[in-house]
Amino acid sequence: MTKLKSSIYIKIFLISLLLVSVINVTNTIASGIISMEDVQIPEKSKTHGILMISKVLNLGSFSINLSWDPSIVNIEKISNSDFVIIPYFNKNIGFVNITGYTINAVNGNADIANLLFEAVGSRGKSCFLKVTHCQLFTADPLPEVIDCNYNLNLTTIAITEAVPDNNKNDTLTTFTTRFDTKQEEDNNFLYAFILIVIIILVIIGATVGRKQKSQEKSKSKEK
Repeated sequence: MTKLKSSIYIKIFLISLLLVSVINVTNTIASGIISMEDVQIPEKSKTHGILMISKVLNLGSFSINLSWDPSIVNIEKISNSDFVIIPYFNKNIGFVNITGYTINAVNGNADIANLLFEAVGSRGKSCFLKVTHCQLFTADPLPEVIDCNYNLNLTTIAITEAVPDNNKNDTLTTFTTRFDTKQEEDNNFLYAFILIVIIILVIIGATVGRKQKSQEKSKSKEK
């Protein structure tokens, strides 16, 4: 009897360990990491930054809130996601909510959105893009919560020195050069045409002169 009880206790203990292991594995797998590389924006310019999720399994939907300092930077547009996304902006206070979903579960890494940043502040200014809220859900018929891992200060957005716009000058110079070349070609063509016309007129004049002389000689012989 004692051996039977001991055997039962051992089985219960082993089953408990197995359940704990399964729960730990599940918790480890069911998580996602939100990240974005630091963004540098030339003064009075715009730059893209990609908001990503990595190391996730069976992701079906999400809701993420981001905030920033609107006196330094602004988010002009959110696009190019691996999900169907619905962004809600409040640019006056520097806030956006990005809600998204997918029909097919996402596993591994994915792009949540491509964010277009516009520099508002002056050179040398910077601020954090912060995650103030994050919820991830599985793609199951009854969605379960997935752990969302992120740094509160997700990334640093810095305003750098403006990049000189040399393309405009290059384009103007190229256009001027092409215009001058074309004008020169047109002038050469005009000169050649005038020269040909003069030569033709000279030939016609010479021919007419010969005919007149011939006619005069014939008339003088007849007399």
